Amino acid sequence: IMDEGQIALQGAPREVFQQIDRLRELHLDVPHVSELALAMHQQFPGFPADLLTPEEVAEAVANCCEEGQWPIVNGQRSMVNANEDHPNADHTLDRDTPSPPLPLSQSPNLPISQSPLLSLQHVVHYYMRDTPLEVMAISDINIDVYPGEIVGVLGHTGSGKSTAIQHFNGLLRAHDGRVVVLDQDLNDPKVDMRAVRRQVGLVFQMPEAQLFEQYVGDDVA
Repeated sequence: IMDEGQIALQGAPREVFQQIDRLRELHLDVPHVSELALAMHQQFPGFPADLLTPEEVAEAVANCCEEGQWPIVNGQRSMVNANEDHPNADHTLDRDTPSPPLPLSQSPNLPISQSPLLSLQHVVHYYMRDTPLEVMAISDINIDVYPGEIVGVLGHTGSGKSTAIQHFNGLLRAHDGRVVVLDQDLNDPKVDMRAVRRQVGLVFQMPEAQLFEQYVGDDVA
């Protein structure tokens, strides 16, 4: 997850989406399932907090009922028994009290026996560099993508996501740091960028902007 041109959080989805307070600080929406799982975990110790899908929540509820952790009275959960069993449990998700940070894997589930297909190493990029309007768009970005991985880059508008990703096929060049794609250092002027771009595609959020001009006259000019 990126924020203000830097990586703010990194880890597997189950790790990242448990940090609800931190996600809100980063102005990101929190998945409803993550909110529900954490609230259930706080109310009923033993309920898993790292659930990602409604199916996982349903399975966890069924398991708790089958194991007798949640006694059933006339078809309903006995809240009195829950209070007696866990008198110190929080029964509401206190959004004003930040939850303790969870340890994040620096490189979750990486096949370390292989080299990354795409790698940003301490990458820095400026817009309008060497002008009075110079802006550092990203700073000290490190991203590795390994064969078979699916990697999501999240962040609010202006956090640096698109800037970082456009380095993967050389649409933007790093002002500092290294970009290595398919074992080729894109800082090397001898690298055939056309060949790189044939291997690394990039689809923007609004593909029509790549295909059409705003006015017909510009399209046919």
